[in-house]
Amino acid sequence: MLDQQQFKKIASHWASGVAIVSAAGGAEGASGLTITSVTSLSLDPPQYLICLDQKSATLAAIRESGMFCINYLKHTQQAVSQVFATKNPEKLEQLTGQTARGVPCVEDALAIIECEVDTIHAGGDHAIIIGNVLSAESEGGDPLVYFRGGYRELTQAI
Repeated sequence: MLDQQQFKKIASHWASGVAIVSAAGGAEGASGLTITSVTSLSLDPPQYLICLDQKSATLAAIRESGMFCINYLKHTQQAVSQVFATKNPEKLEQLTGQTARGVPCVEDALAIIECEVDTIHAGGDHAIIIGNVLSAESEGGDPLVYFRGGYRELTQAI
C-alpha cells in the first residue's frame, strides 16, 4: 500500500490547471479555496466534477447553498491561488464579481463556470461534487499550471 508521501509524489507528476472554487452561504458567508481537482465530466448535460476535503468550509457552503463557481486562473494569478490556499478570511475580498445567481467569483479569471450541485459522493477524506453547468464564460489567455509542487506557465503550442 502506498503511504501518503509516496501518493503525493506520484500525483504531483500530473500537470493540472489551477482554479478557485467559490460559494455563497455557509456559516461564514462566502467561501473559496484553491484546487487542482477539476474536470469536465459530461457534455449532455454539461457537468463538472470537483473534489474538496470533507472538512472544508467551502464544502459546507456548497452543501448549504447548492451552488458553486469554478474560476480558472490565468498564468498571472499565482498570488490569488496562493492566498486562496490559506484560511485567511481576507482572501474573500478578491471575490469581486458575482454570477447571475449571486455566487461570488474571481472577476478577471480565465474562465468562470457557475454550477448547481447535482450530487455529492464520499471519496475517502474528500467529497466528489458533480455540478450541472448553469452558465460559463471565458475571456481567453493562458492558464496557471501546477506541476511537481510548483506553478508553471505554458511555453509553446505543439
